[in-house]
Amino acid sequence: MRLLVGVGEDLPFPSEYFDLVFSRVAMPHMLLPRAVPEIARVHRAGGELWCVLHPPWMLLDRVWDKLRRLDLKGLAYRLSIAPNSVLLCAFGRQMRGMGLCETVQTEGRIRRVMANAGLRSIPVERSRFMAVGAIKMCGPPVPPRDRGTSVDDDHRPGDPRNQAWLSSQASNISTSQSK
Repeated sequence: MRLLVGVGEDLPFPSEYFDLVFSRVAMPHMLLPRAVPEIARVHRAGGELWCVLHPPWMLLDRVWDKLRRLDLKGLAYRLSIAPNSVLLCAFGRQMRGMGLCETVQTEGRIRRVMANAGLRSIPVERSRFMAVGAIKMCGPPVPPRDRGTSVDDDHRPGDPRNQAWLSSQASNISTSQSK
């Protein structure tokens, strides 16, 4: 096995190289409008993306925690995430300040970012985090469909393989965060 270090916005791999890309922690810390198309570039048609994102309620929980503890430095950092998240949600843009670009994501925005990159979003599992899956489609990007519609014959939102994986990831994340 060969390990490489890189950044999500500029992956050091040829186009259509992977069948699966998995990101458990990194995507909320990337410039998503640049990283998601780059991830789509390295996917083969039909390739899958599995990622974990930070939902808005996670930021609210962390802000409240920093307030209760009177952790002003932590509170200032958490509050700096909000404007970047609003930019991402409202305009599909992000900024990087002092090397940081963390955001929380809404389900609608991440579906649009993925659709713009040619990825079709599949079930979103909501827990403390959001576990999201997507499939790279053949041909030009297609606008996202309403929730609950099938993606193709092999990957349906209700497909037990997808649901089981997403549920297991959400449980693993919740369990590891509670320790």
